[in-house]
Amino acid sequence: MDFTPGSTYLMPVAFGPLPPHPAGVFEDVRTLTAVFTTTPQAIARVLPAPFTPGRSPQLIAYMQRCRGVNFLAGGEYRLMGVNVTATFPAATGPIEGEFALILWETSIEAIIRGREILGIPKLLAEIDDPSPRDGRYRVTARENGADLMSLDLTGERAMTDAEVADLAAPATPSAWFGWKRIPQIDGVGVAVNQATFIDIANRPTAGTWCTGAVEFGDLTWQANPTSSRITAGLREFPLLGCERAYVTEGTVQLTRAGHRVLAEVPTG
Repeated sequence: MDFTPGSTYLMPVAFGPLPPHPAGVFEDVRTLTAVFTTTPQAIARVLPAPFTPGRSPQLIAYMQRCRGVNFLAGGEYRLMGVNVTATFPAATGPIEGEFALILWETSIEAIIRGREILGIPKLLAEIDDPSPRDGRYRVTARENGADLMSLDLTGERAMTDAEVADLAAPATPSAWFGWKRIPQIDGVGVAVNQATFIDIANRPTAGTWCTGAVEFGDLTWQANPTSSRITAGLREFPLLGCERAYVTEGTVQLTRAGHRVLAEVPTG
């Protein structure tokens, strides 16, 4: 077989390229978000250079149930992750956004696309459906029967139309940063090492303000050899209070034309 120039191939390559999708479209998304104040020192500890902590040191814990996903033929999956506010020192001026520390997902298709193409640190997990009980949303991501992360949000009041519009406004930071690192064939050193910018547009249409809390699992290497070091690192963050928490309904779009490599870091 010959590879078709300009086409997208993911492993296995023997069966041809993937159907072209100029954007990842998520038609029906429920999002649970809790934003916590932390310290610049805690963020600096986990950010690869040249990223630095954002102007407001925050840890963002979130969960999404995504339905009507175009690259899943209209199917559904769930995700749960943690970002921190970060700044990238671009030549044209600093870019403010959120750096993805971890994203657990229920779909291997979404995981492969996000890791291999975008450089988002995705892993597989079981994740609860975010259906409320008496106005309370309690969702947990699990691996091998162990809790990785839990979000607990309790609704207080519905957002006004103006508040929803403010949340969806272009001024809201939308830059999502990743790090695409692929090791050499022997597992030592690195073949690809890139800071990445993912063009993501969250468009809420309705929302509820909540009180929020987050918990990170206390795992062992023997039971969870990959995720135990991640949850241990997350538990080290000082959470100095929940600034805001909310549940939104809306759509999400990731446009391929807007994705870019911010920096190509020398390999070695």
